[in-house]
Amino acid sequence: EGPYDKCMDWCLRGDPAEYYLALIRCGARMAGLFKSGAMGDPDVVAKHFENMLGVPKEAFGVQPGCSGQPPKMLKSKVDQALELWSNTGAVLFPDFTKDPAWQTKFTASMMKLNAYAGESQYFFHHDDDYVSLAHSNMNVDNAYFWRNDKGELELGVFDWGGMGCRSLGFKLWWWLYCMDFEVLDANFDKFLDCHIESYQNAGGPKLEKEALRMMFILTAMTQMFGLMAAVSQIYRMCPKKDFPSIKNRYDARVGENINGKSTIRLYIQVMRTILMIMQNWQADKVLDDFETKVCDLLKMSKKDPKTTMEP
Repeated sequence: EGPYDKCMDWCLRGDPAEYYLALIRCGARMAGLFKSGAMGDPDVVAKHFENMLGVPKEAFGVQPGCSGQPPKMLKSKVDQALELWSNTGAVLFPDFTKDPAWQTKFTASMMKLNAYAGESQYFFHHDDDYVSLAHSNMNVDNAYFWRNDKGELELGVFDWGGMGCRSLGFKLWWWLYCMDFEVLDANFDKFLDCHIESYQNAGGPKLEKEALRMMFILTAMTQMFGLMAAVSQIYRMCPKKDFPSIKNRYDARVGENINGKSTIRLYIQVMRTILMIMQNWQADKVLDDFETKVCDLLKMSKKDPKTTMEP
């Protein structure tokens, strides 16, 4: 069975969590096998695939000031996204996005993460235990499935573009980001445990669950930078004038493939998922904990709040 389209998990022939657990086991096993040496000589592999092992902090742009995009430029993207979520496309997004207090908190969180853009990438990759070779986009549209004689779900994987050694917290987000938030929320601890166990069983080191959780959440928030920049693209695929007549995400104008691609459906669903993560998983506190950890790691002072906000 499969492959399946992204962000249409109601088409799966069983519990979506079962499919994503199978994807995690496969991806984490691959990463563990690489750590054990079973995927070949690491030096040879590094010549042919992206390799973030041992990359020095300077390569990530670590600096005392803002290491992300210019804050003023980011603020305009935040404002455009907030308008989509709270007004034009409000029926597709959580009601809390209309709350001015929430909007202020969201803006501050994105500005802070942007200020630490380089530092966050260094944090993801500074410990080699959390960096390994694995598929970069292990989604239901890049796999096919079958059941063995015991009825257990098994899979094959294709589309190996972007294969390389990167942060496993980063990769885990990109394996799970297209699932419905409700499934992710109900099963997230199970997903983390599955990744940690599968990675270790295949020869990798034991990872700390909370470190993996933090990397996952920060990677989700980081994707929001690109999604906010895509608001104008959303309006090109579905004109702004059409949004008032859209009742839910199943409307063909935002729910079906446009020009043969799932882009608009993916953008809208993943935006919602990240918003729910930030609200329900207290991502602002996760971000504060990250700031403390990365500043301790780099032996640097916390950044001046002025570098995280619009000039």
